[in-house]
Amino acid sequence: MQSRVIPIFRISEYIQAIEYSIQWLAFSIDREHTGSADCYRPASKEAITFHRTQHHVHFIPHTGVSIEYSGLLQYYKDFITKHYRNNRPEARNAFWNAIRKKVTNPFYTKFLFSESYTSNA
Repeated sequence: MQSRVIPIFRISEYIQAIEYSIQWLAFSIDREHTGSADCYRPASKEAITFHRTQHHVHFIPHTGVSIEYSGLLQYYKDFITKHYRNNRPEARNAFWNAIRKKVTNPFYTKFLFSESYTSNA
């Protein structure tokens, strides 16, 4: 079995979390946990998976994750045309020979998407 790292991000408002990750970034909800008052919803897009929770004890807000993403320019064009009101990221060149996009969700989690120039060839 191959190992994976799946980050868990804290959210405070379920509707904002859906608007950001599902409607804007085009992730999908993998399953719903309804056993407690706090929501716990894994989400994914292709090989990217993360979990979101309203549980406040074990998770620290204002965190970030770096995601290597093949086809980043097209993905960026797809989500930027949706005009999400709280975030207008720009494509930037990184010093490590990559293009990058940093998006921040309403709960201050930063997602740094990057694609190496060599993977475009």
